[in-house]
Amino acid sequence: MQETRAKYLVLIPVSITLLSFLAGAIGGLYWGVQREIASDLRIFVVYFFLGSVFVSSILFVFFRFLLGRVQNKIMTSIMERERVEDELRQTELQYRQIFDGVNDAILVETTKGEVLDVNARACEMFGWGREEFLTKTVKDMVPPEYQALLPEEQDGSALSEKPFETINMRANGERFPVAVTGRIQEIGDQKRLLIVVRDITERKKAEEELLTLSRAIAHSPTSVVITDANAKISYVNPAYLEVTGYAEEEVMGKYATFLYSDLHSEEFYMDIWKQVSAGDMWRGEIGSRNRRGEIVWEVVSIAPIVDANGKITNFVGVLEDITENKKFLAEMEKAKDRSTMNNRTLSRLFAAAATRCLG
Repeated sequence: MQETRAKYLVLIPVSITLLSFLAGAIGGLYWGVQREIASDLRIFVVYFFLGSVFVSSILFVFFRFLLGRVQNKIMTSIMERERVEDELRQTELQYRQIFDGVNDAILVETTKGEVLDVNARACEMFGWGREEFLTKTVKDMVPPEYQALLPEEQDGSALSEKPFETINMRANGERFPVAVTGRIQEIGDQKRLLIVVRDITERKKAEEELLTLSRAIAHSPTSVVITDANAKISYVNPAYLEVTGYAEEEVMGKYATFLYSDLHSEEFYMDIWKQVSAGDMWRGEIGSRNRRGEIVWEVVSIAPIVDANGKITNFVGVLEDITENKKFLAEMEKAKDRSTMNNRTLSRLFAAAATRCLG
């Protein structure tokens, strides 16, 4: 476009030169006539030529000066406009790249819910191509039972920059949970809705799995205790409270060692701490005291929990009460000892009786 304009500008000085020469010729002719020398052809030609050269030279210099200034302004204006247009194209390209690079769906809508623009993530999330998406309205993105709740025209009162959760629907009819934020933005003299939609399907699945796990731990007959990286208790299940005899508020924030007994040496507990703090699991039997001071024997498994960087953030302990088993084994051992003692006593009595009989 710039080259075409430059070609047309080149024709301007040529045209001015021809017009200047013609004007000079007319001026020379008029001068010769005024001096009444037109009868002498040679003198007339000389005056005609001199007048043409003189007038055309003056006009050419004058118009050339004006043309140069005009041409410079035109070229400067053209170059400036093309520079601005190029910057606008670059800005629009950058905007589109950012717009399409966001991991959430972004929709620009009219206040009546008509879709004006969407990013690539929105097309991927809802399952429509961009051209088809621009023919849709907000009602096409929600289940039928939600459509009656949508206002005919949005005034912004139902929008919030804080996410609210709802259900959307894909092009194939599949429903999925989303977190939505939005606001009204004035673009030019028009009000537009800027809507950001985040697919929270995976988060909902994780929350459901966590809830299931939490319920399983809460109803487990085995004691479960979770501590922070410094072994301060942050969670216990009901079974732990039942075995220890403490209330939840009495154990939260305390070190897990507060139940340790004198049945084990300090070195025993230090070895456990060294092993688990090094990232290894420990398993063994520990005898501790409950709130009533009674000895409780448990098979304890302690494992560290690490974050994405391998740093220990928590410890989880699973404690199986084996106190009754211990008591049963102790009674069996006592019975065995009594049986052994009785057998020895009977053997001595039989030996004494035999000696008297033989004597």
